[in-house]
Amino acid sequence: MGSYLNPGGKGFRESLHSEIYVDKTMLIDRTNAVLNTRQKYICVSRPRRFGKSMAADMLAAYYDREEDSGGLFEIRTMDWHEVAGALEDSRRLLESLWAQNAAAVAEGIERAHREISSLQYNDENTLSCVVNLVFYSAREYYTIVREFPSGTGFVDICFIPRKLHLDKPAVIIELKWGQSASAAIAQIRDRQYNCCDPKKKAADGKRKGRDHYGR
Repeated sequence: MGSYLNPGGKGFRESLHSEIYVDKTMLIDRTNAVLNTRQKYICVSRPRRFGKSMAADMLAAYYDREEDSGGLFEIRTMDWHEVAGALEDSRRLLESLWAQNAAAVAEGIERAHREISSLQYNDENTLSCVVNLVFYSAREYYTIVREFPSGTGFVDICFIPRKLHLDKPAVIIELKWGQSASAAIAQIRDRQYNCCDPKKKAADGKRKGRDHYGR
């Protein structure tokens, strides 16, 4: 039987000195944030070999009361404050999109492009990469699909609201390199794009057919 109270930092120390180590110390900030709240029960659901045991060893070392494990947490491979800042920027950009603030959305995407200097605006694939990066927070609310079949063509990027967030608007993003926004809007209209799930559209069509012939 394992030791569940103050098991020490041995397991986490071994992980730190292993050939492969993925820094998951951000989980500590998340855990601290929900202590003594109604959200204090955390379920980490991941397949085998995704590092759940290592994460448990890390938390055990951090909260252990029988030894000083502070030295183990001086080693960090990522600046999580920078990551948290990027996520907050992404959240604000998504809110600007919902508010239809075109200037704020354009400025946010351009700023992200400047920070990712390795990406150049030279084709639609690069544009797609930038959009997916800056709207990372949108994945909480949407299923994001590339080349989504719709109308008489394919939507470059489609944000489909998840079942728990059907109050959010669907989003169609048509990428154009070297062309105007008007050209993108014209293509969306001409090809009758929408973000309705094709399976749902087929089911709706069958249901309408049954209703019609039923009458």
